[in-house]
Amino acid sequence: MGKSGGDNDTIKKGVEIIIIIDEQFLLNWKRLVSMRLFEKSERKKVDQLRAKKDIKGLVKLLGTTRGSDYLETRKKAATALRYMDGAVIDSLVEGLHNTNIDIRCGSASLLGQVGDSESFVHLIKLLDDPNEKVQRTVLAAIRGISGEKLIPSLVDTLPSLGKQGKDYVLILMEHFSDSRAVDVLLEMMPTTHRDQKKSIIRTLGNIGDPKAIPSLIEELSKKEWPGLAAHALGQIGKSEAVDALIIALDEPHNYWDMFIKKLNVITALGMIKDVKAVEPLISLLGDNAGGYDPAPNLTDDSRHVEPLLSNYGTVAGAAAAALGKIGDKQAIEPLIQALQKGGTDLRSQAARALADIGDPSALKALDLAVNQDPDSRVRKVASTALVTLQKREQT
Repeated sequence: MGKSGGDNDTIKKGVEIIIIIDEQFLLNWKRLVSMRLFEKSERKKVDQLRAKKDIKGLVKLLGTTRGSDYLETRKKAATALRYMDGAVIDSLVEGLHNTNIDIRCGSASLLGQVGDSESFVHLIKLLDDPNEKVQRTVLAAIRGISGEKLIPSLVDTLPSLGKQGKDYVLILMEHFSDSRAVDVLLEMMPTTHRDQKKSIIRTLGNIGDPKAIPSLIEELSKKEWPGLAAHALGQIGKSEAVDALIIALDEPHNYWDMFIKKLNVITALGMIKDVKAVEPLISLLGDNAGGYDPAPNLTDDSRHVEPLLSNYGTVAGAAAAALGKIGDKQAIEPLIQALQKGGTDLRSQAARALADIGDPSALKALDLAVNQDPDSRVRKVASTALVTLQKREQT
């Protein structure tokens, strides 16, 4: 009897489980059917609008209710618009000003693919949009446009943008070396705030147009980005900047910012390679300044600070490297003296510089350093320099 009651309970529970499974299956099936009908309906909606060439209707679909169910609708509408003729660009420009965030984003993304220089102006202006999603979408769209097509629109739009838009555009411009941007950047530089000025100076250095030299020389005497201005002058590489850079060498460097500025000035003189800088640089071979603790309010560009410190470390080391790049033979004897009597960093840089100059009169001093220098790092650098010089002699 008890066994029969137990079997009945088991059967009852089994039936209940089957019913629950059936109900769950039925619910899932209903959801699947509903989803398929919805997708078919949305696809039909897009197809009808495309057949009617209803561009505004398709643009409106870019802002359909957010969520994964409507993602495909937005994608299909975007695809349809991409391959339509007619007034699609005008409708997308209109979409940039829609109150719906998704319509603004969809319009911006498509304009980056199908727009022209006139519509790019409207796209760039959307960088001032208060919504971060829109800003990111516009940036992604702009980055997909070639610099050749984009630069005229960036130049035309830049002065009229708000602070946020200018910040974005100036950072974008750092990646384009296009002289068409020089005039507007020079016009902005005296009145712009410090972070925007940093981007302007970087861009002017990357472009390398000598027209920027006077403005960059002015920046050498200011507190904001003097080291970065020196680096930009070095990138431009014209002797017109040498006198101003040599004057900057005489400034004191007894605290961090001025020390970094001096390293940048020395490096710039090495990049320009004008022999006028040789004697002033030789005078710095006895300057072992270095190792300052960074100030909390460091004002120079960190992108250039770390390489300067890791490559040189001291004013004298930077001067030796610059003399090697200039390659004038009057630096040979002072560099040999530095190789024999300088600090560790200076001896290493002097060995490299002597190899760069490439005169056989340095062979004996380098051989002596290989065999007698007390520091293994200097011996290694001197050995490499000696081999380089010997190979040059053989050819």
